[in-house]
Amino acid sequence: MTVWRHADWSTVAEFGADTIHFVKYPHPAASVRGTPDLSVNGIRDVDSTQFPPQIRTKGGETLFVPRTNRFALAELAARHGIPETRRPDLWSLLLDPFLDTEVTTEQIGHVDRILRAHGLTDAEIGGVRANVAEMAESYNAFMWEWTDLDLYDLICASSVWHRSEADQGRAFYTWAMELADRAGTKSGTTSSFTPRG
Repeated sequence: MTVWRHADWSTVAEFGADTIHFVKYPHPAASVRGTPDLSVNGIRDVDSTQFPPQIRTKGGETLFVPRTNRFALAELAARHGIPETRRPDLWSLLLDPFLDTEVTTEQIGHVDRILRAHGLTDAEIGGVRANVAEMAESYNAFMWEWTDLDLYDLICASSVWHRSEADQGRAFYTWAMELADRAGTKSGTTSSFTPRG
């Protein structure tokens, strides 16, 4: 459990007229770690109401800004005609079994029906959960989250879990983003990811 103690999951973003500058971002595979300035031309849509607020890039990556930037994100989107789009967090649904609470079979059945409506098969749902189980359980043993684990939690957990395995971390991040982006399409395929052995 000590692996989680010194993690820095903070995100710092500064808003300009037509760019967002990411001063700090939790996952090393995120595009904004290598190129910290995100132009409005690279943004497909945003959801300033999510916690934390989300940006979807034209490349299919979901990026997060601090909750304190939600109004700046909404204003930037409105000023540049970027759509505010609400969509389900498929990762939140996939991670429900790892919450620090009792989750009933009926609840999981309901969640799995929503996931199937977005193109995931039962085999894929089971495989995804199996791939993240060890990391998600370890992360939540530290966090004790009982209401919601989501994509942001997943990338924070991966930033620590894959710290010494950069290639695995990049592959995991890409896989997680591809799956998250399926919420906007209700279909599609996701590349495979094999967790470390």
